[in-house]
Amino acid sequence: MRWAMALLFTCLFAVFSILLLIELRRGPRLVGHTPHCRACGYMLLGNKSGRCPECGADLTPGNIVIGQRQSRRALIGCTLASIACLVFFGQRVARQIEWYHYRPGSWVIADAGSADASLADRAWAELNRRRGLGKLSDAAESSLTEFALATHAKPDGAGGPIEKDLIKYLFARYSSDKLSPAQVDRLYTQEATPILHVRPRIVAGGPIAHRYRVGNGGAVAGFGAFGIRQ
Repeated sequence: MRWAMALLFTCLFAVFSILLLIELRRGPRLVGHTPHCRACGYMLLGNKSGRCPECGADLTPGNIVIGQRQSRRALIGCTLASIACLVFFGQRVARQIEWYHYRPGSWVIADAGSADASLADRAWAELNRRRGLGKLSDAAESSLTEFALATHAKPDGAGGPIEKDLIKYLFARYSSDKLSPAQVDRLYTQEATPILHVRPRIVAGGPIAHRYRVGNGGAVAGFGAFGIRQ
């Protein structure tokens, strides 16, 4: 309720301030019917010399204005007061807005890779919120997938504070057939990369030692007689 009232007053004072600034821009109004020097504002009532006694300007028709300029102190004071109220209520409204919701997707994805756990968690929560609302663009989704693949390629524990969330997201994308063929090949390569170690000399028909890596840096060693264990 307080936020709604602050928003209402912010809008009212914004409109009021704009109107007052427009009025100030128009310049001072002239009231009355007495002639005045345009250059200095001196009253010329009864002057017959053809020259302003105050500033010495020639009193041609173009240099004479009819009426006296109004004081604008009250208008200036009202304008300043209105702007002050606008700032006061505006900052109360601004504090209630979650500006992170409007952060560009690429920036949020960059935050997700931060080593700061609080920032990474905040970014991941925001990405999940946008995905749930369908507001995460295809380009951002693709960038997030590439980021998850890069995290998956790192050894365990080296993927940052939200490593497990990214791996889970990556395999969810895979299960729903949302990875491109190139991304699928990359995932397969990272998930099980065979590494063959062979002795310089072995007995014919003897076992060949081999080791293969399974997923995110894990390694399993095995031995076989004629090649890599399937």
